[in-house]
Amino acid sequence: MNDAADVPRSTEEITVAKKSGKKSSKKSSGKKAKPSKKDLRKAAKAEVKKQQKLAKAALQKKADQAKKAAKKAKQAAKQAKKDAARAIHVVKDALIVPADEVPATKPAPAAPRPARTPATTPKLAGLTVTQLRARARTAGLVGYSRMTKADLLERLDTK
Repeated sequence: MNDAADVPRSTEEITVAKKSGKKSSKKSSGKKAKPSKKDLRKAAKAEVKKQQKLAKAALQKKADQAKKAAKKAKQAAKQAKKDAARAIHVVKDALIVPADEVPATKPAPAAPRPARTPATTPKLAGLTVTQLRARARTAGLVGYSRMTKADLLERLDTK
């Protein structure tokens, strides 16, 4: 390491050391020389450049990290897409049954509808569906808005 005697003590010694290319071994006297404005400006510019360089390096590092993260995310999405395609293919293969393995069956016949009996009250049979729904509402029937005229007649006749 450097001895304390090898390190310049004032800006004047710094400039002398820079010009000569050697480290100054002079010790300053008790008084410190006041640096010139020009030297202060140079030092300030050098410090600003140093800070800018550090900031630029930090930004570049963050940008590189963001690029790596984006690349990893893109690769993960691509892999997920491939996995999904494979899964769909496996499911399709499982669902496809060869024609010779499918049993030959006839569809079951539809259940016969129960026969509707006409309303016993001729008074209700002469009403319209809207009028029958109004009566069903007052009678407290549930689901009357979806009922047909025959259903309404049947339900109102039993009440």
